[in-house]
Amino acid sequence: MKIKIILALLILALSLSCFGKEIAVMDSLDTSGKLFDGYYLKDYKPHRVTDRSSEVYFTKDGFGVGMTKGGEFTLNSNNKRLNFMGLSGIVLYDRDNPNMLYSLDLERIDKAGFYGTCEPLGVTCDIKVVSKDIYVGLSGTVTSKEDKKIALAFCFPVDGTTSLVKDKQIWIYDFFDAVKCEESKEYTTPAPNDPSVSQYPFATIMTGNISFAMATAPDSRDSKFSYYKDLKSFVNKYDLTLKKDTPLELDFIVYKYSYLWGFRSAYERYATIYPSSFPQKESLKVDPEIKELDDVHYYFKSLLNYDGYRVKGPLDLNDIYFIKCVAKNKPVYYEVPKENFATEYPKAVFFGFKPLVDNPSPADKKVMAEILPVYELIQDSAWNVVPAAETNNRNVMCEMYYKGDDYYVVTFNNNNLKRVSFLMLMDYSGPTTIKNLADNSNYNIKNKTIDIVMNPYGLAVFRYTSEMMNNQK
Repeated sequence: MKIKIILALLILALSLSCFGKEIAVMDSLDTSGKLFDGYYLKDYKPHRVTDRSSEVYFTKDGFGVGMTKGGEFTLNSNNKRLNFMGLSGIVLYDRDNPNMLYSLDLERIDKAGFYGTCEPLGVTCDIKVVSKDIYVGLSGTVTSKEDKKIALAFCFPVDGTTSLVKDKQIWIYDFFDAVKCEESKEYTTPAPNDPSVSQYPFATIMTGNISFAMATAPDSRDSKFSYYKDLKSFVNKYDLTLKKDTPLELDFIVYKYSYLWGFRSAYERYATIYPSSFPQKESLKVDPEIKELDDVHYYFKSLLNYDGYRVKGPLDLNDIYFIKCVAKNKPVYYEVPKENFATEYPKAVFFGFKPLVDNPSPADKKVMAEILPVYELIQDSAWNVVPAAETNNRNVMCEMYYKGDDYYVVTFNNNNLKRVSFLMLMDYSGPTTIKNLADNSNYNIKNKTIDIVMNPYGLAVFRYTSEMMNNQK
């Protein structure tokens, strides 16, 4: 009897060693499974990551990425472990034969990083991890024993649902669009001409417990960021074509950002982490190389190396912000269409672009002369990504620009109707009256709030200095 028990345990151990890293069978047709990268995982149920982290790599702002012996990622926020559920770790499959999803079998974890293998695919990963002030960086190599096409994904669990609390996830597409994630869906922002990679080199997810982003460097391998609701997993996926015994390099970062400003905050941190790709206003080239954009069907990193841009209007707001983010403080020449002058000229000024007008009419010249002081002020300033101001009307938009200790909150009524709105200057702590520099009128400001009346496609500018800000009192 004892011999039979021992044999049974040996068989069980062997089966676990052979199949323990098989996550799920993949099927392209059986929609009863859970969606992952265009396939469905059969009989897979996400679980809570409860194992102790062998190593945790902390930033100075209390964010941490950990790794368990079982090869699953953990997350920390404010130096506290978040016991989330969801698909977690490094997963991979054969793109030529996508019938099984595997997870990486870790053989080493230490302060420098980790090393693992996927024996069924003959793939190894050697990943180094560095902790910086505001991000955790992962970089390394992927190697195969033979020529092979694989999909390799770094998956982070993000569902904090408990018996008392139902967590929700918000996917943020860009500056304007965000949605509450629903079952059986993938959320991603693919590049227009290549859906295998993301349009932006970073992506953001917000939950009730944490807001964090993943990003690839401006000069590193492109990837695709997605959130899978059924898997409860935030994923950074690479499609790799491996040559036998030839390592491929990849790297990305993970970082926390302020949920108050969402995509803006994630972008601001990205630009801070990679400053060479986003030069300061004063260091821009005098004679820039201008990239003429025939449309906006580009992905972000393909445009970063140019000194300036020229684009034809009209553009919708999502495309305008895409160009503005690529350019940051670089010049953008905006060709204003004659038939849309009344709407597009002030819009170009508001966003800091340089409007180009072909044969303006006397009426057009009058509008240009009225807006000129605002145009000159914005052109002389730098863009502050987080405006530290908001309105109660989606059509009445606001941006912040700065020069030295002077801050300018610029508002724009992107609508053909007169709008009454409030404008809250969140950092303001100055006098009880403030001047609109667009028309030299004075407004009362109470509890940091200005009640403003905006004409169709009208502009307003409010200036305050660092001495008038809360953090300078």
